[in-house]
Amino acid sequence: SILNEESLAAWRKRVGDDVANHIARTSAARGTAVHAMCEDHLNNIEVTSEGRDFLPFCLFNKLKSEGLSKIDNIHAQECGLYSDNYRIARRVDCIAE
Repeated sequence: SILNEESLAAWRKRVGDDVANHIARTSAARGTAVHAMCEDHLNNIEVTSEGRDFLPFCLFNKLKSEGLSKIDNIHAQECGLYSDNYRIARRVDCIAE
C-alpha cells in the first residue's frame, strides 16, 4: 500500500497518539543512528558495535554490505546544493561514484 497523509492519519487514529508518537520517535532515533554510522564509514572511521544499539548496528551492516561498500570517489558529503534553473535548494548526504 502507498503511504500518504490519509493512511498515516488512519493508522494514528487506529493505534492512538501515544503509540504513534512513540513509534515515530523510536524510528527517527534509529534512522539518525544508522545515518551517523554510514557517514562515519564513508569518512573511514571504523564503526564497531561497542556502545551501539543492536538494531541500528544490524541495519548499518546490511547497508554496508549491500551498498556502502560499492561507493568510491566521494565528491561531497552533507553539503548544500541548489539549482537556479529549478529554483530549489537542498542538502545531500553523499555524492559519489
